[in-house]
Amino acid sequence: MHRHRINIDVTKIGRTALCSNFPILLYLSSASGINDDNVTSIFSALGANSRKIAVTTNDGTTQCYVEVEQWDNTNNRGWLWVKVPTLSNTDNTRLYFYYNASRPDNTAYVASGICPTASGSHSSLKLKISPEVLTNSRLSSNSIYLMR
Repeated sequence: MHRHRINIDVTKIGRTALCSNFPILLYLSSASGINDDNVTSIFSALGANSRKIAVTTNDGTTQCYVEVEQWDNTNNRGWLWVKVPTLSNTDNTRLYFYYNASRPDNTAYVASGICPTASGSHSSLKLKISPEVLTNSRLSSNSIYLMR
């Protein structure tokens, strides 16, 4: 099992209130994160199967729901929407990104083009993000780039 830590810098999100169930876009590539880290090893390990992943909260156990908008293993790029249970307005928010090709597909929490739900079924994901959030959000990470 491989793991990348994701730090969402509270000073970069421009929010004055705590956000619950907030969608963030996780961008994976050869130049990800605030330091342009190369995370293409994810694509080398998983190939075309984007369901061998998990994103957890800071405890490393509680999984977040993930919708894979695009998984381009040929060009080593991925766009994943992560439903963050709580996005703090006072402290950095930490998540973990796990991947392992030998694990079963994570169909309970990861879906492509549809959003997994707590009941195990899937429904279409429709996001509505306010202009304030789009204007004031540029989330960054040590390992993985989080974009608005």
